[in-house]
This record gives sequence, structure tokens and C-alpha cells, in this order.
Amino acid sequence: MAARRHRFRLSDEAGVREAVNGFGEIGYSGTDQKMTFASLPPEIRAALLQNAPEWRALTRSKDAFPSLPISAIEKIDAPALLTGGARSLTLAHAIDGLLLRTLPHARRVVIAGATHDMWSEHPEQCPDAALGFLTQH
Repeated sequence: MAARRHRFRLSDEAGVREAVNGFGEIGYSGTDQKMTFASLPPEIRAALLQNAPEWRALTRSKDAFPSLPISAIEKIDAPALLTGGARSLTLAHAIDGLLLRTLPHARRVVIAGATHDMWSEHPEQCPDAALGFLTQH
């Protein structure tokens, strides 16, 4: 995280480039190809750069993702829909699995062929899953 924080001090593009290249190293693209900022189509790079302020804030925050004890999650007594992309990072799948086991009224939907950006990649399937869940609850 420190390297990414430093890159954002140089420029938003440098910070986003470093973050994308870091995710690409672990195969986020869902292929055996290394995904890099430079290998992305120009329109995707532009969309990522539009989100640079959020990325900058997350990398500079001392507590961007505060700890939430499992005991607090277990007490949530409301229906919960967990959506994920089949090509999301392994860590995202692990977190979803933990939440599915911990939340008493959870349902998980995995969107085939999607990454963490599933709502943009599959604009019909994601709302259908959410609306179907809301209709049941």
C-alpha cells in the first residue's frame, strides 16, 4: 500500500497505474495474461482515472477498511445479498464465503465471467439478481 500511496503523490495516473499493475500481477484479468494499465483499452483507462480521487483517498487513509468483528456480523438479523464475479480476486471469494457462513440470512449470487466490476460488465444480470432478492424479502 505504501508504494501506491507514494505513486498518488506523483499523479493520479501514476497511482492508478501502480494499483492496476499490482492487481494484474495476481491475475485479476481472469486469464493467464498479465493485466497492466497500458494493456487496457483507452476507454477503460479513462474510466479508471475518473475514479482516481476515491483510489487516492483509500490509499492515503490510515483506516480505509476498519475492522469489524465476526461477532458483530453474526448479530445482523436482516436478509443480505452477496454478489460477486466469478473472476473476482481470490480474496473477494474468501470474504464472501466467510460472510455467507456468518450472516444468518445471507444469499450469494456469483455472476459468471464477471470481475469485481460486475455491475458495469453485466448490466442486466446484476440488477436482475438484486431485484429478485428484494422481491423475496
